[in-house]
Amino acid sequence: MLTNMTPGEIAFLDYCENNGIISEKIPEDNINKTPDFKVYFNEKAVAVIEVKDFNDNDCEQKAIKDFNDGKMSSWGGTIGERYQQKIRDGKKQLKQYKNSELVRILLIYDNRDILTRTNDEYEISIAMYGFETRYPNHNGIKKIFGHDKMMKENEKTYISYVGILNDSGKLLLYENFYAKDKFSFPENQRILKADVFRLAQHPKKQLSGWKLLTE
Repeated sequence: MLTNMTPGEIAFLDYCENNGIISEKIPEDNINKTPDFKVYFNEKAVAVIEVKDFNDNDCEQKAIKDFNDGKMSSWGGTIGERYQQKIRDGKKQLKQYKNSELVRILLIYDNRDILTRTNDEYEISIAMYGFETRYPNHNGIKKIFGHDKMMKENEKTYISYVGILNDSGKLLLYENFYAKDKFSFPENQRILKADVFRLAQHPKKQLSGWKLLTE
């Protein structure tokens, strides 16, 4: 079965095995797209997970070759765009469970070369809630989340978290502020052994960073 899986799917299964998490691969449906995994706790299904991989694109592959050849290398792109594309790619699979009470997670595994690999919390927040926008006010400059947001009050509320699985064996979950189904603390630690982050402020009020949930 592993031969038909992506590196991210295999990495998630390894993570589950190493942390005593019960999960099962959901059979693929050629008509209706389904998530990749279902997770169980106390013999009850509690979450579904769609895994997406980051792979080096043409620009990054060239940068890696240049670097290995001893040349100057550079690469780049629009901040947050890569995460947004994975959200677009995985939304239909998670939407199949929008009327359930299961937590729905879009999990990203970074399969890029160590040279080009980046998982920045700021980039994740921009991808989810929009570009950083600044305007003057009586206190100087106010920063807010602006245009091109993926998560809204009435859109994609069926996505509970955007997750990152990294090579260190840690699972990081970034909460969709508007999601209707979420883990409660410390439920996230008991079920997925994950660190869960939430925006420090309401995304409509101001641009803010993430805070680790500890209560």
